[in-house]
Amino acid sequence: MNTPPVALEWLEEKCSQHLWASVVMERTVKREWVRHTGGRILRAGLSGTIKPSNELHLSIHEEGVPPEYVAAVRNAALSVLLSQSWRPVFKVRLTLGEFVVHADESAYGPFYAVAHEVVSHLLGVAPESEHNIRW
Repeated sequence: MNTPPVALEWLEEKCSQHLWASVVMERTVKREWVRHTGGRILRAGLSGTIKPSNELHLSIHEEGVPPEYVAAVRNAALSVLLSQSWRPVFKVRLTLGEFVVHADESAYGPFYAVAHEVVSHLLGVAPESEHNIRW
């Protein structure tokens, strides 16, 4: 599948401005995401730590984790960091790991969802979390 040129232009413009946000303080979060869909349970767990940095460093501790789940976590993390207003939150060091894989219940979707939740809580943009973005 080809990437639409307008998407590449947008990403280049958003990332190259160097008007990047950071976080106020270091924070660690651990979450498990569970949904009952009738005949199937979807489940995934993940932890994350974020702290201020001069540029984006993303580390995913993925040993023994299926590549599909790692891709879901990376996709969600970057989506959250890019979508917090006019500035990407790229002046951070983000570490994600402690994957909790459930043989019959984990998939791409649950790992995307749990990573989205973890990074949202790290930034303080999730419900009932304390704001942690330094604009």
